[in-house]
Amino acid sequence: MPEPGGSFVRGLESGANIAGFTKGTASSYITSSTWLHRQHGGSDDVDNLALACHRYNLHKGPNLSGVDPLTGAVEILFHPRRDHWPKHFAFRGAYLEGLTPAGRVTVEVLALNDARRIELRQELLALGDLT
Repeated sequence: MPEPGGSFVRGLESGANIAGFTKGTASSYITSSTWLHRQHGGSDDVDNLALACHRYNLHKGPNLSGVDPLTGAVEILFHPRRDHWPKHFAFRGAYLEGLTPAGRVTVEVLALNDARRIELRQELLALGDLT
């Protein structure tokens, strides 16, 4: 488990923007997850952990890639520890748009625009808890 104040948790503690959530809201919805699952050679080492919401974890599973709905090419998913969120995604109200192949694949594989997520984002936008 990551240590308080360690590099893994500094993002939330510093008030960093995690997938559009404000610091207070992120701490309610975000948990840790392994990026590379054991079946692919991953470990529970802190370097393999990433911040993610529970629903993200359910849809991602061991997936590392998906099919880009625009090009039909197989692309690697967005990597939360390596990739820069604003380069790959943009909010259009409560809708999340994938801007790059990795962004589009991630939106599709993780079902980031399913009805429940849109509803939650609408609520968070109304409360000012989504930027």
